[in-house]
Amino acid sequence: MKEKSRKIQMDNKTWLGSLGESKVAAELSRHRFHVFIQTTGKAPFDLVAYKNGHLYRVNVKTTQRLSKWGSWEVKIASVRSNRTGNRIVPFDFASCDVLAVYIEPLDKVCFLHSSEIAGKSYIALREKTVHQSKLLSISELANPQRICHSNKDIAEDLIEANELTVESSNSVEDTSTKVLPNRQRTDKDSGVTLIEKDRVFLKSRKVERPSKEDLEKMIWETSVLEVSHKFGVSDVAIAKWCKKYGISRPPRGYWAKKNQSKNSTV
Repeated sequence: MKEKSRKIQMDNKTWLGSLGESKVAAELSRHRFHVFIQTTGKAPFDLVAYKNGHLYRVNVKTTQRLSKWGSWEVKIASVRSNRTGNRIVPFDFASCDVLAVYIEPLDKVCFLHSSEIAGKSYIALREKTVHQSKLLSISELANPQRICHSNKDIAEDLIEANELTVESSNSVEDTSTKVLPNRQRTDKDSGVTLIEKDRVFLKSRKVERPSKEDLEKMIWETSVLEVSHKFGVSDVAIAKWCKKYGISRPPRGYWAKKNQSKNSTV
């Protein structure tokens, strides 16, 4: 008997998702990133990129939808299906560092930092920047180098680590624990064997922090991303400043509701 040939069919959604992940991985590899692909499919991100000592969790979205206004629309929220029905899961920017969008008709990939899409359910990407629009064009988002940590970010992390080290060392009252660098501690000191590493001290800051009053005023007048662009640092550095001063930040979705209320009044 002749065996019947079975055709393996793939639906358009699965094909589009696999194509998007392949294109994003190829674009990252072209810019000298090391790309790792998950095998279980249970992680909240699709890829992991590594470069210059930093890991970036990448969530991949693919779109073919062109709106009547000439922008490519991308739904950030995911739809999960189970026995009871469909469930909309919002985009969790805390568990992902980068959103990579593959536009299939243009065969282009855009890279956005998670802080740029916080509080949004969908985004619109344009080939050219519109006047007075805060959205970047596709050509400006095509380079994955824009998601990399800069030297300023690394300096801020070193400063924060240095401050925490100094605070922890000042809080220790027992002088017997103040040992020389690289001296091995025994179980009599702390119960476990530890090695104290040399500490890195920076003489001065590359970016001067604003005062507590000025920073609190700016945080509630503009978004954290705009404040970070003003000082030339990352949004993570601004969050550390607020934590250091004890300043409360606007909750998630605050600016989206504020912009919506402005549009409704107009």
